[in-house]
Amino acid sequence: MNEAHEPESDAFPTVRRAEPEDRSAILELMRSVYGDYNPYFEELDAWLADDVGQLGVAVLDNKVVGFGKLTRLAPEEWWIESIAVDKAYRRRGVARTLGFYGLALWHEKGSGSLRALIASYNDPSFSYGEAFQFHRSARYVHLLASPEGTSHGFRPLTAADRDWAHERLTRSSLWQHTAGLVECRWKWQSLTPEFLSRLIDAGEAFSWRDGEGVACMWRRRGVKEPELRIWFAGAPGNLGEMAREFRAFAATELRDFGPEPPVIHWRVPDVPEVIEALEASGFRKRESFENIFYLVEYRKS
Repeated sequence: MNEAHEPESDAFPTVRRAEPEDRSAILELMRSVYGDYNPYFEELDAWLADDVGQLGVAVLDNKVVGFGKLTRLAPEEWWIESIAVDKAYRRRGVARTLGFYGLALWHEKGSGSLRALIASYNDPSFSYGEAFQFHRSARYVHLLASPEGTSHGFRPLTAADRDWAHERLTRSSLWQHTAGLVECRWKWQSLTPEFLSRLIDAGEAFSWRDGEGVACMWRRRGVKEPELRIWFAGAPGNLGEMAREFRAFAATELRDFGPEPPVIHWRVPDVPEVIEALEASGFRKRESFENIFYLVEYRKS
């Protein structure tokens, strides 16, 4: 390790709200921890401007050595976006201090539920979560699929479709397994009618086969290849058929997103019948140690 990055003292970190002048240091830390690309890069300016959730930074040896972001998704739903620490300053209490800072801020401003997603291999985060009285509420598996097919039954939903579409989603098997929570841009929150309206306005909600099912998904260029990110799908009794048509949708609707073949990403509840139906439709488990995730939750009494 470069000597210039070694800790200079055994002092305890202090945490404060991030300021605009911290931006370059936070970006450098993001690249060090996450690599050359992470979705947080695109959100940093919004994080710095957030007066409600706030972005906190940990400071040691007069430098930013960690950050943590608390976000309000809805009046009763809050999310821990990330807690990241400079590798040279780990095991110094930085992550725990950032966690206490965010939890104290939530107790001061928030109510309802505070949630986060933790990869199964991240033992330190589970230890912190238990110390902060979080409990594991769901286990998710990251599935991938390749595009295949030429026809699909998806069409964009309109505002007039919202109520019946939401009712259709509540009758799906995935709804029962997720307690109505949906992933959207790496955050989980309740799929309320109001939130479904936001997805419709963003062009991320679709009817399938004239109302037989409903899906929420996001087309993006990605870093290495185009991506179809499936947020949620409801097809009572026919999830496997819908999954096959996701592959055709990616093959036909992402042609202009880049020269590389698209990749379909879907994090689903780790329920045997769900996994079996999707694997039979051409989905496969991601071959990576970052394959299993736990949704953890803390509820204010």
